[in-house]
Amino acid sequence: MIHKTRDRKWTMAALANHVWSVAGDDDREDVSQTSLQPILTPSFPDSWSMTFSSESSYNWHAGWGNAWTVPLNVSASTVVKFGRRPVSFGLGGFPLDAMCSDASDDLTEATYWVPTIAAMV
Repeated sequence: MIHKTRDRKWTMAALANHVWSVAGDDDREDVSQTSLQPILTPSFPDSWSMTFSSESSYNWHAGWGNAWTVPLNVSASTVVKFGRRPVSFGLGGFPLDAMCSDASDDLTEATYWVPTIAAMV
């Protein structure tokens, strides 16, 4: 399920899903996991935006204290033109959730660029 709302200054979206196993080998663990991803993006002048989101998940078969993973993501991006082509560049990251005991790093970073097709924008 996804929902998206947008006005001139804000984009708000939410994605939710649930995955569970219904068949498979008996020696493999059953799967039952819910994912929630709220997204909030304010837009700023000069084609800048900042996105706040969480890719939260809940494992229904995990033990107490290990069921939730709740990383809080923050990223900033801008759109620039190369010739006549707009391209979005961004940088973001998130601290790994303290509730996730399997975390090997304290911070995850991401950079990205996305070429756009002007006729479709």
